[in-house]
Amino acid sequence: MNLFLYKSSSANLESKGESDMDRNSLLHSYMRRLREALEIWGASPPSILEIEREIECHVAEALREQRPLTDILDGLGPVDQLAEAYGTALVLKKKPASDSSRFQRVLTSLGSKLWLLSSAVILLPLAVITVSAPIIGVIGVVSSITLPFLPPHILEPTLRAGLPQLVLLLLSLMTVALGVQSYRWLKLNIALVRTNLWRNREHDLSPISAAEEKQLGLRLVDREFIKKTKIYIVCMITGMALLSAVPPVSAADSGPRIFELELPTGEITSVKLHMGNGQIVVSPSSDRQIRIRLEAKPKPFTDDEGSWNPFSWFLSSRLESHESLMQALDLESSVAGELLTIRPTPRGSSREDRVVESWIVELPTHLHLDLDANSGKVEINGIAGGIRVRQGYGDIEVNVPHGSLDIEVEVGSIQARSGAEDWRQLVLRSTVGNTRVWVDGRRMDYPDPPGAGSRISLEGRGEEIFTLQVEVGDAEIRFESIPVTESNSK
Repeated sequence: MNLFLYKSSSANLESKGESDMDRNSLLHSYMRRLREALEIWGASPPSILEIEREIECHVAEALREQRPLTDILDGLGPVDQLAEAYGTALVLKKKPASDSSRFQRVLTSLGSKLWLLSSAVILLPLAVITVSAPIIGVIGVVSSITLPFLPPHILEPTLRAGLPQLVLLLLSLMTVALGVQSYRWLKLNIALVRTNLWRNREHDLSPISAAEEKQLGLRLVDREFIKKTKIYIVCMITGMALLSAVPPVSAADSGPRIFELELPTGEITSVKLHMGNGQIVVSPSSDRQIRIRLEAKPKPFTDDEGSWNPFSWFLSSRLESHESLMQALDLESSVAGELLTIRPTPRGSSREDRVVESWIVELPTHLHLDLDANSGKVEINGIAGGIRVRQGYGDIEVNVPHGSLDIEVEVGSIQARSGAEDWRQLVLRSTVGNTRVWVDGRRMDYPDPPGAGSRISLEGRGEEIFTLQVEVGDAEIRFESIPVTESNSK
């Protein structure tokens, strides 16, 4: 490179903050990037040398006019655009074959259209990646920075802090880099399609051949980018393998915790309880107070506690030890209008899979009870304001003087006893199991539909609605007079 062409002007430009070394480095970098871009466009070495000499002459003349080199290079424009202009001009200078037959021209036109169609198919996913990859990458970066530090009641489980956090950060940064690279690929493909259109429209040339396609820059993969990506992936896999080889450290079990809550009824007409795994006993209170006692003990409900898998390594509970989990437990209550909601915290599988709960609940008999439970044993006595229960696994036993019942359990049994004299609607259903209705100690016989299940559906002249449904198990209800105690009458 003939850098000596502008060295004579260095004395006049020293006052403007440019030294010979700075100018040499700047011009050398610009020319190197231009040469690489021209090679992508398929320019031959003699053409590249000619272009370099032309630019050097232009730079030398401008330096004689005492213009800063940065202004001169800015005037030439970005390297990609300058290379595109030169590359397009070189392509358009090629002469078409004059001895092609009409049949060959038809094939050429058809091949050109197919090439453009295939290019459009390529451009669409590139455009989607170009738009979506940076967005996903930015979200990943923000998540890797914030998720490990959110409190458990907002996000549980969460991204594990440490190496997984670094892995997500690196993956997110590489996703952003992929979006930038896709933009470069998309821009180059658009330039190639535009060049092909110029060739066919203005010069009636044949479409870009396979050799020209390779020369004109369909080297779309940035080798340096792929090399760095491979290094990142190898580092992440190595880190995960090393971490998996470290045995988990087991923490000492923590003792049980007891929570007690007492609230006045006030305007409350309905109480909703959220129970995980365990047992609950609901009975009438001796006054108009709502009393709840919850005893929680650590007890894993799964056989794979402490086992390692990639998902639990990456996303896991921050409350891994029993001690930390028990310390995080609390009993949360909230009132919205006439509804009182009681639930243990933290929510999610950390508590539900590793804590056994024992509830003792006292409610005024006129309140409506709504219970959601994972599994366990449910016993409800004396509540006359209506009962709704949804449970995954376990047995449910209900004894009420009156009031509607709406009970569903996936696997287990339902045994209900009501003092109601009649009903408006009675529905008992078991997908795999039996259903039974007893009235004043006498079992009512109803034919079962064909199959493994059982169903009873009756209508009456009463007010209450009784719906008992079991997927696997038995459902039974008995209608018999229940003595009204002093607590029931209040």
